Amino acid sequence: FDYENFVVPKATAPGLVINNGIREIHPMRFGLIPIGAKTEPKQPYNNARIESIDKWPWKVPVKQQRCVLPLNAFREPCYWGATAGKEVFFSAPGDPLLFVAGLYHHWQGQMTMTFIMRPACDFVMDHGHHRQPFFIHPDGVDDWIAPQERSTRDSLAILGNHAYEPAMEFTVHRQMSTAWQGRQKARLKKRD
Repeated sequence: FDYENFVVPKATAPGLVINNGIREIHPMRFGLIPIGAKTEPKQPYNNARIESIDKWPWKVPVKQQRCVLPLNAFREPCYWGATAGKEVFFSAPGDPLLFVAGLYHHWQGQMTMTFIMRPACDFVMDHGHHRQPFFIHPDGVDDWIAPQERSTRDSLAILGNHAYEPAMEFTVHRQMSTAWQGRQKARLKKRD
């Protein structure tokens, strides 16, 4: 995969939705701008925690504006273990494409989106980060992005039925500046 071509906040990435029964890829800006926002927030909402998916600003999109975001790796800062102090790319060598459950919202003529994040799998946790994208199995993509309105409970059930945990590997991207140590807190690993 291309280490230099990754999605950062406010960058555009492909998002998969169903429109009139047909899968469509749309450019989506990373960082959900909430429903009703008159101006763009300084910090867009990049990561929807699965544990709070029923709260603002996620509670409306999870009922009716769901998408899938294809990627082949994700990057995280690592705070403990052998990779402490480094940014790391996590990928799944057996899966050329991973599907992240996401949410989107139309705002001022553009589609904005967020990843759904979950507590890290053992591999990611052991390599220094406590959260990761929520991957869904390819067989569950259409169930997740089906455009009909449904309850948060039903959306969570679909995620649970199609959760996917691929075998992963990592590649060190770069050493972080020493400021990373200020973000390293006792119990960070256990807080989620």
